[in-house]
Amino acid sequence: MNATMQRDFIGQLLGPALKSRNATKDVKIMICDDQRGDVAPFSRAILTDPVAGRYVQGIAFHWYADARAPASVLSSVHRQFPSFFMLMTEACTGWNDPEHGVRLGRFSRASQYAHSIIEDLQNFAVGWTDWNLCLDEEGGPNWVKNFVDSPIIVNKTSRVFYKQPMFYALGHFSKFVPRGSHRVRLVTEKGADPTEPIEAVGFVNPQNQRIVVLHNPSNEDLNVAIEDTSHLSQPL
Repeated sequence: MNATMQRDFIGQLLGPALKSRNATKDVKIMICDDQRGDVAPFSRAILTDPVAGRYVQGIAFHWYADARAPASVLSSVHRQFPSFFMLMTEACTGWNDPEHGVRLGRFSRASQYAHSIIEDLQNFAVGWTDWNLCLDEEGGPNWVKNFVDSPIIVNKTSRVFYKQPMFYALGHFSKFVPRGSHRVRLVTEKGADPTEPIEAVGFVNPQNQRIVVLHNPSNEDLNVAIEDTSHLSQPL
């Protein structure tokens, strides 16, 4: 469904149908629900429409084509349409070759999650959602045999489950960035080596605590110093 079709479907059918019933009148409609590069054209086509736009609350996007569209496109759309939230609604690893399917204990996949979460949150996404809660050891079940990886893998034979590195990457953000947190501006400066790969995003949580989540995608130990201009500097 392209942007024009989605606009007409929402404005003429879905929006009026949901609003006409008490059970669904508060359901939030998110547009796009495709790749990050589609967010801008879908938003322009639908949110500027006086009929369809009034039924929409959010913008959904996936991560599969992130290499073709920088996360900054989200900031650009936010500046144009600041009253609409943006949510990353689907991601998984093991969906493409050469490493299709489940890879138990693969830490590089947790690193992929952390990188994606940080760059999306840095650019006004309000959250980040995995595609699967759990899968079996084959990466299914899936009726079209689209076997992928998941944060939790279930061994149906022995009736146990394995928490993958991706589980802990998601859990780290969930623990330290609870609902109601607000992202704050974070300025990062490289040290003597300008190629240092540290990624970071900062928040103030509902308890007014300052939170910084750091991601080091390299295999090297790196020194980091965090400075709060209103408080102190803390080397790590």
